[in-house]
Amino acid sequence: LAIQAAAILFSGSRGPVVGLAAAGFIAGAVVLPRIRHWLWAPWLGAGILGILLLVAVNLTGPTFSPLFESIREAPYVGRLTRVLRTDDPTTRSRLLLWDAATELLRRTQPLGIPGDTLAPPDRHHVMRPLVGYGPETIKDVVAAVFGPELARVGEGNARPDRAHNETIDAALTAGLLGVLAYYVLMISLLACALGLLG
Repeated sequence: LAIQAAAILFSGSRGPVVGLAAAGFIAGAVVLPRIRHWLWAPWLGAGILGILLLVAVNLTGPTFSPLFESIREAPYVGRLTRVLRTDDPTTRSRLLLWDAATELLRRTQPLGIPGDTLAPPDRHHVMRPLVGYGPETIKDVVAAVFGPELARVGEGNARPDRAHNETIDAALTAGLLGVLAYYVLMISLLACALGLLG
């Protein structure tokens, strides 16, 4: 477990670090009250304080506090201080990608080129909101609504192969049925896990 936590921290990826922190907080919220009933209050307070610190570091400018500036420059956690900043290239590219993906989900016209034998119009476009475009197709279908700003902010010729959002990924690849199946599975697993804890 320690090796996995270190790998997540050293990867520099914000999502897994936030997920690990949230999982640790939830695990503590479930386990600590079983040890001592009064431990839930300080644990909840520490969690709220951590969230407030993360928001404060993200929303304040560099002149607000030298302490926050040192946190922003710290290795491995510095990227967490730019989660809410839309001028950060990674955050901006994600927002643009989500816009393109939601535009694709709302699209009423079929993808493809009329009269082209290699890329004919999608005959099943009416069913796409329900069943999606299929696995491993995000790179190809998002290219149809790929905006020029996303190309500039991203790595130029690189095309995203996922939306970096589980719900949008499931909606694009498996449609509404896939989103429902995904959440039924996740909620069932969570309910089983909580049931095992008592």
